Amino acid sequence: MFRNHGKSSLLAYEHTIPVVATKHFVAREHIKSANIGHMGPNFKEHFLDRVEEDIPAVNLVVRRLSRSLTDDIIRGELARLKENQNIFLAHFFQILKCQADGQSGLLIADKNIAYINYFWVIFAYWDLANRKWDVYANSMPSRISIGWGVGNKVFSQGIKVY
Repeated sequence: MFRNHGKSSLLAYEHTIPVVATKHFVAREHIKSANIGHMGPNFKEHFLDRVEEDIPAVNLVVRRLSRSLTDDIIRGELARLKENQNIFLAHFFQILKCQADGQSGLLIADKNIAYINYFWVIFAYWDLANRKWDVYANSMPSRISIGWGVGNKVFSQGIKVY
């Protein structure tokens, strides 16, 4: 059972979505099926060949930024809501695959944000001209001074209640 999602004036709750367990995941093997066009240099260097093993099925929480926020504020708010800030790269790719052709769904054309480990933020946006997802990675805290815009989506992991 998952707890009720707390209210936040900064991160508006939108959805909870289940993502499946995966035994083995390497991003390079899913670029085509997720319809990834451009990849930033940090993503290529640190995530393209990264291996994730024995990834559990979880529920991801989708929240929308109610105002422009920096990573430190977003992460602090997710912690206050008792949601796990970090998700698996495999789960982020599962979401991208659901909208691989640009169809409507949970993702938005602008930034879709996920925190991987405690040191990286991954973000994707739809390249309308090329009809593909562009994916980037920034090490933390590189975006703290820049921030994310109103309406951007952030993905976290729901917390089980035992």
